[in-house]
Amino acid sequence: WKFKRVWHLEPTADDPDTVYAGVEDAALFKTTDGGRSWQELPGLRAQKGQLWQPGAGGMCLHTIILDPSDRDRIFCAISAAGAFRSDDGGDTWRRIDGVPGVPDRTYVSDLEASRFNADTVYATFNNKKQGDFKPYVFVSRDRGRTWTSITGDLPERGTAFSIRQDHVDPDLLFLGTEFSVFFTRDGGETWQVVWDSYYERAK
Repeated sequence: WKFKRVWHLEPTADDPDTVYAGVEDAALFKTTDGGRSWQELPGLRAQKGQLWQPGAGGMCLHTIILDPSDRDRIFCAISAAGAFRSDDGGDTWRRIDGVPGVPDRTYVSDLEASRFNADTVYATFNNKKQGDFKPYVFVSRDRGRTWTSITGDLPERGTAFSIRQDHVDPDLLFLGTEFSVFFTRDGGETWQVVWDSYYERAK
């Protein structure tokens, strides 16, 4: 393991001195003294960390989500290793991807925990490294145990990179893909384009 760079910082909502950091190579750190000292949460690497291999963007822990309803529940995503969940503040972890319909060795590009239901989490997946440019967009309503595609009527080509849920309407989601930005008002059954780079270049 070799420390290269910090990819993500996530402060806690109730303590300004407690912050989580996702780094490359694929590790999660925590400070409780405002950054004066940091401790790794080593339980994450117990999830077969010795078998992880770098993806196109390296081996980075790029997403950290702290559940606002439960301070011990943490989600994180590692570029080429998958998505993980802890219910005990980071001591132990459970892998929550391995999603039916998503090819092997596809990496998690983003996670979004629902603001309205602690059991719900959204995920996007990126398989560009294997020449697959389809958008893979999924939701789990049982804390990552099972997943359902919400790709809906998205175009066949356009890797999905980022997903966010509205602060007011639980069915309003926003999706960033390689070429466009989309939104849905029905939880992912149908999508509408907000901005399309193909259209902009053609103007």
